[in-house]
Amino acid sequence: MPLISITSDFGSDSHYVAALKAHILQLLPGATILDISHNITSHNILQAAFVVRNSYKNFPDGSVHLIAVDSNIDKYKKYLVLEHANQYFITSDNGIADLLFDIDPSPVWQFDDNLIASGDLFPEKNIWAKVAASLITKQKIETLLKACDGHRKMKSLKAVVSDDKIIASVIFVDSYQNAFLNVSKSEFESEQKGRDFKLYYDSRHPIKEISKAYSDVPEGEELILFNENDYLEVAINKGRAASLLGLKLGNQVIIEFEKETIK
Repeated sequence: MPLISITSDFGSDSHYVAALKAHILQLLPGATILDISHNITSHNILQAAFVVRNSYKNFPDGSVHLIAVDSNIDKYKKYLVLEHANQYFITSDNGIADLLFDIDPSPVWQFDDNLIASGDLFPEKNIWAKVAASLITKQKIETLLKACDGHRKMKSLKAVVSDDKIIASVIFVDSYQNAFLNVSKSEFESEQKGRDFKLYYDSRHPIKEISKAYSDVPEGEELILFNENDYLEVAINKGRAASLLGLKLGNQVIIEFEKETIK
C-alpha cells in the first residue's frame, strides 16, 4: 500500500501527531504512515516546502503527503489537493503550492464546501485524514473534491543573479546547524563559468573554494559544498555553522565572481 507522509509544525512531543495517526489508522487499517518532520517552525511554509520538496521524490507512486503547517481555514478559506509526479499533496491554500515544485502542479482540486467547518481546530484529523484515505483507496473522491477555482500565489524565494554576483538567502537550517542556500549547483556553475569566486556570509570572511566533504577543511573551519540535493550549503567541520556564523533563515549571503576580462 502507498505511503501517507505527515509534515507539520505540531512538535515531535505533541499529542496531535499521535491523534492524527490513530485516526488515519481507524479509516485505513494497515496504512503505512511516515513522519517527514513535526519540527517545522510554527506557520513557516517556506521551511515546510523545502523539507517536502527534498523528500517526496523518494516516495512511491500514489503516496499522499499531508502538509499540516499554517492551515487555519478561517484565514485561507480552502484546502487543496495537488497532484504531481503521480503523488498527492494535501495542504491549506496558503501559498505553499507555488513553493513545492519547479513546475505548476496539475491537476489541483479543493475540498468540497460541505467538508469545511469554520472554526475547526483540528482539520488535519477531522477532514484531511478522510480525504487521504479516499485518495489511497480511490473511493468516493468525487464526493469530497471539486475542481479548484484558483489558489493563492506566493513568490518563490529565488536567488538574485546579476552583474557577476549571486545574492542568495538561507532557506533552511538542519539539526547540525548547516545553512542551506537557495542556490543549486547548476545555477552556480551557469553563473560561475569557471571563474574564481568569493562567498561572503559577512564582510570579513570570504570562502573561496567548494569542498566535496566536510572533512576537506580542518575541524572548526567553515566550508561550502553542494549537498545530496545539490543545494549550496554553508557548514563548519564538526561545528554548528548557523549559530556560530550568525546565519538565520532569510539572511542574505553574497557570492561574487571574478569579472570576465574582455579580450
